Amino acid sequence: MTAAALMRLVEQGVINLDTDVRLLVPEWPDTHPSISLRQLTNHTSGIRDYIIPHEFLSNEQYNNTLEALNIFKNDPLLFIPGSDQSYSTYGWTLLSAAMESAKGKTFKEIVSTEVFEPLGLKRTTFDDAAPIISRRQGAYSFFTGELINSPEVNSSYKYAGGGILSTPKDVVKFALSHLKPGYLQDESIQALFTQSKLSDGTETNIGIGWFLGSQDFLAGYDSEEFEDIRLILRKHPNLLYHTGLSIGSTSVLMLCPDHQRAVTVIKNVDLESSADLIVLSLKTLEIFHRD
Repeated sequence: MTAAALMRLVEQGVINLDTDVRLLVPEWPDTHPSISLRQLTNHTSGIRDYIIPHEFLSNEQYNNTLEALNIFKNDPLLFIPGSDQSYSTYGWTLLSAAMESAKGKTFKEIVSTEVFEPLGLKRTTFDDAAPIISRRQGAYSFFTGELINSPEVNSSYKYAGGGILSTPKDVVKFALSHLKPGYLQDESIQALFTQSKLSDGTETNIGIGWFLGSQDFLAGYDSEEFEDIRLILRKHPNLLYHTGLSIGSTSVLMLCPDHQRAVTVIKNVDLESSADLIVLSLKTLEIFHRD
């Protein structure tokens, strides 16, 4: 959803993906090499991800995005930007700061006006810790063989990369809006779903925010036990997807442009693997894709 909001700003001419992030966020240390907004979107910035467990379990309230940058902004990069790829939720926190600077609005205002409202996502909001949010589900963790209430956490440091609450219906509605021009222009849709390249020309499996293709899944289900899943994946090589894991939440979104279908599976439990959400998603797609 952050990527969609970003592309709306690109269409409005208020932001350029190849801008050095420091031009928009001067608080980002000048001791770091130049990082473009595009590198933040495709996880080639070199910015680290959470330190597990304590950062992943953070229950600290950050009053604005610039405050959240203090968690990681002075840490060394993992590699020269553009030379490698490593998933980073924090990269999206920095990206959201750049979006705020370019638009002159808070990240919440941007996503509300550019995503939630135009798409009519009435059951989608931000994962704020204190407010009572209607129909917010309880969060559970599976720890040492028992189902327990998840520890209380605060998502204010990662709204852009893991701080949005939604329902499967709203997420599917959001995904389907990417199948043809309308909500986004055709150029934006193509940009979202085009493989990024490293500085040496190597293609990656990430576009702008979205993961592309079924090759990663095939590698993960390479035993005879999963031959039925491998058959499904071979039939749908152009899958677009993203998975998610937070405290008390596991999720999968798959969008199949070849068959104009989307599937979302959300589970309000973490660390529990009896239900494989990727397998459930693929088998659901297969129901709709049968000849």
